[in-house]
Amino acid sequence: MSAVCKDCHDPIVRVGETSSGLALWEHDGEPADHKVEPKPLCDKCRSLNYAHYQTNWGYGWRCADCGHDEYFSLGD
Repeated sequence: MSAVCKDCHDPIVRVGETSSGLALWEHDGEPADHKVEPKPLCDKCRSLNYAHYQTNWGYGWRCADCGHDEYFSLGD
């Protein structure tokens, strides 16, 4: 599965990396007017239907396709 932009969901491609090893991304086609970052995939099923959520005590990522939930408590 290819990567998509987290803001506009258009396809993106990795074009290199910074001197510290961070990936550099660009839109595959038309340039965008926003910062290009890949949308995270579910760790379990690799679905793009992976959403960030926040509570008063922490935050997490939940997959609507397989139900995988990863929660990070602010107290940990």
